[in-house]
Amino acid sequence: MALSYTHLPRCKMMSNWKKYLKRIGVAGFLFFLIKGLVWIFIFLGGAKLLFD
Repeated sequence: MALSYTHLPRCKMMSNWKKYLKRIGVAGFLFFLIKGLVWIFIFLGGAKLLFD
């Protein structure tokens, strides 16, 4: 018989959710940080080409 989530203690289930949400949060933060940095370099490169 396979274990289901109903057989796990409630604190263990919450711990798994917290780990999952933490990973999603870190991945989301890194994604938007890198995306923002790329856009900054694009605008700086465009400004340099425009004004030189």
